[in-house]
Amino acid sequence: MLKITFPSEGFVFNHTGYQTDALEIKIIEEANDRCQLKIETLMIEGIAVFLVMISCTDSIPVTLQMNEYAWMMNFTLQGQLTFQNAVSETQKGTFMAGSHQAWLNPGEENLAVNIIGNVKLFLVCLTGRLITKLRFAETVSPLQNSISSKSKWLPGRLTTPPMSDIINTISRYAENKTLHPIILQAKVLELAFIDLEQFQQKDKASSNTFVKPNDIQKLQLAKMLIGENLQTPCSLIELAHKVGLNDFKLKKGFKEIFGTTVFGYLLELRMEKAKTMLLSPGCTVSEVAHAIGYKNAHHFTVAFKKKFGYLPSKANRFLGFLLVTISITT
Repeated sequence: MLKITFPSEGFVFNHTGYQTDALEIKIIEEANDRCQLKIETLMIEGIAVFLVMISCTDSIPVTLQMNEYAWMMNFTLQGQLTFQNAVSETQKGTFMAGSHQAWLNPGEENLAVNIIGNVKLFLVCLTGRLITKLRFAETVSPLQNSISSKSKWLPGRLTTPPMSDIINTISRYAENKTLHPIILQAKVLELAFIDLEQFQQKDKASSNTFVKPNDIQKLQLAKMLIGENLQTPCSLIELAHKVGLNDFKLKKGFKEIFGTTVFGYLLELRMEKAKTMLLSPGCTVSEVAHAIGYKNAHHFTVAFKKKFGYLPSKANRFLGFLLVTISITT
């Protein structure tokens, strides 16, 4: 169904099918002096998720071949890459960090991709059978319009905080080896509907947008800088100065583009990191609070409980109970 070829490096990744009755996880790794590749594949009936990490010393060509009717979503988490349809020169563009693209694969597609530096992708595929089963084409106008107009590609858009939350959740469960089939199915379908809903609202919102096109990259840089220093974050004015905006443009633009405030995004990242750390054996609440920038463990406990509905000291036990409950009901 999906074949990724690195002609200059001699690497080939070939995904040919789906596990229909249980979750299946596969990892492949390749490396030479110029390039390192890791692809983790998560599969369940009708769904495949590919976590792709590529590190290259130079720009290298890659070919993507798909031969099955499917709905595809690509979320670029790090770096950038350019692409062009091997047949149609009009279908080309750039995948940049913090953005995502969606397209309807008609059954036979060849993309010529150019990888630049370190790239991390979260690629999702929903098969034609699943699309039909869920009646996507009948109920979701962007997909219906894409099919009827034969314009397979939806315009690239920014990745929103809810989308990032879903991607981080799936990645975290996969890394911790606690991913359950129900979690994968539910989260991927939620991601697809958020993506399509965002596209439906895009035209309505674009006429009233505050953010100028040349400020988007600055706002994406601000978002990246927030994530790089959770323990001692910049003040709003310091952050604005670092990215070349005034504090008003930073506050208003960040809210418009990412759907949350600068502080709200910082809090979201802190809480997600805290939850991940608390799943590690032997990690205390005080250690976690300090690691994410809280001087007072009590203040952290209050914020954590407000976010997730349970105390940080109960995080490990709560997750274990949830997974046992899911297992019993399936």
